[in-house]
Amino acid sequence: MQMPRALVIGYATQLYAAILSIVFVPFYLYYVGVEAYGLIGFGLMLQGITQLLDMGLGQTLMREASRSRVNANGQMAAHGLLIAGEKLFSVIGLTITIILLTALPWLSSHWLKSGQVPAFVVNMSVLLATGLAGLRLYSNFYRSGLLGYGLQEWTNVRGAIFATLRYAGSIPLLAYTNSGIVGLFAFQTLVAVMELLTYRIRLGYLSKPETQTIPNAFTLLRQHYQMLGALAIASWLWTAMTQLDKVLLSHWLVLGDYGLFSLAVTGAGVISLFAAPIGQLLQPHFNMLAAHNDRQALLRLYRFASQRLTFLFIGIGSLLAFFAEPILALWTGNALQAKQAAPILFWYALGNAAAALLVLPFMLQYAIGNLRLHLAGNLLFATLWLPALIWAGYNAGGIGTGITWFLGNSLFLMGWTSYTHCQLFPELPKTWLLQNVAGIAIPTAAATYILAFILSPYILLFEKAVP
Repeated sequence: MQMPRALVIGYATQLYAAILSIVFVPFYLYYVGVEAYGLIGFGLMLQGITQLLDMGLGQTLMREASRSRVNANGQMAAHGLLIAGEKLFSVIGLTITIILLTALPWLSSHWLKSGQVPAFVVNMSVLLATGLAGLRLYSNFYRSGLLGYGLQEWTNVRGAIFATLRYAGSIPLLAYTNSGIVGLFAFQTLVAVMELLTYRIRLGYLSKPETQTIPNAFTLLRQHYQMLGALAIASWLWTAMTQLDKVLLSHWLVLGDYGLFSLAVTGAGVISLFAAPIGQLLQPHFNMLAAHNDRQALLRLYRFASQRLTFLFIGIGSLLAFFAEPILALWTGNALQAKQAAPILFWYALGNAAAALLVLPFMLQYAIGNLRLHLAGNLLFATLWLPALIWAGYNAGGIGTGITWFLGNSLFLMGWTSYTHCQLFPELPKTWLLQNVAGIAIPTAAATYILAFILSPYILLFEKAVP
């Protein structure tokens, strides 16, 4: 299974950027404090929500850009979609800016419980974080177009460069100036502008058609409404399920507690460092086997991947869960913060491990071109899970939302995935879940728990040594 150079570089640069986002967390905690770090968590949540506004435009632009490489009409369509997306984002961005400026005093004084953070700092941070989220929306849209034109290596390398500047470049600013969290957001906004302009200039050059006859922007959007609608629904559901807890807790928790919650969620995000590249590696092979209608080989690969990835994801999730406190203490250098965030990390690590395994059934359904049950399952899941999340978050904070995240993903994996197999892949044995998932997950988690129990005296000594 040999991978092209561009694919290897893409994996490496994405992994590098994700590692940077974790490595520099202790520096942010040291220089701005846990309360101000809560504002960073709030900004990350805004970036996640803002991606709702993409509505499938990025993936559609990627598709049209790919087609334009062999079709002149596709070149005009790609350029038209680029213009259409920019116009749509501009209208939405202007509307959100007006609403934000109007609601900013209420947001900073009533929604966010700022604690000891001055109101001016909260206001400026929210304003800059919102602008930063909008810039990232544009950048991701442009990145999709560049990837469609086959510039994977060029785009990913520049993404790694800007990630280095964004994270490493902010440390001297925090260390040698008194700009604090506002200065951090301002610096990252400046870097985001540079990144956006870099992508836009290159994409504009690539997509410029030879003829000046460009299809009407909104006519193009109407032509793609079915695809955009399906992608938008899937995106909205996933964003609701991954961001609602962060939205609600940003109101229910004081900034210091929200900072600890954000710290735990970031730690649990280590699992996604492994999930995304593996998914990109396997999906083309799933697609190829499905295209040749070789269902036996497709399902063999599916079972093989299920077994190996269950061991990988449950292993990482169990390590993060059962060693949560020493890992956080080693990471942050603060025993008190580690003790407070560890229970949240425990549940989110296990929940993320279960969520990572749900990618495989999606990839299998995507390969055969049938996402009907996937969308139906997510709608059912959201209907039942979101009210439970709200109740748990209100009554138990981050621990409550973490438990809900773990139980929801686990039940979906055991229930709806088995139903999907029966409907679409009757060739799979009914014992698939027991043999390929539970039979590996349970011993892996149990072995990790036993290891944590054996090492518990040494862990206590380590925690006492941490300030």
